[in-house]
Amino acid sequence: MGEEKNPAEQRERLRQNELKNSPMNALGDGMRQGNLADLVGGVSWKTTGVLILVLIGALVLGAVFDWY
Repeated sequence: MGEEKNPAEQRERLRQNELKNSPMNALGDGMRQGNLADLVGGVSWKTTGVLILVLIGALVLGAVFDWY
């Protein structure tokens, strides 16, 4: 027979169904819950290194030419 689930499991199941059925809501949740580790985890270490070098270069150029 069907097992009764505790309230926490029911809430989680409802939350998952809501996220699955509402793409805009899921997008908003992803924007709020994302962090740098998620961003960097999706690219290679070489790409991450190049991005860091570009950011440092932009800061140096900004300091030299007083752009900020």
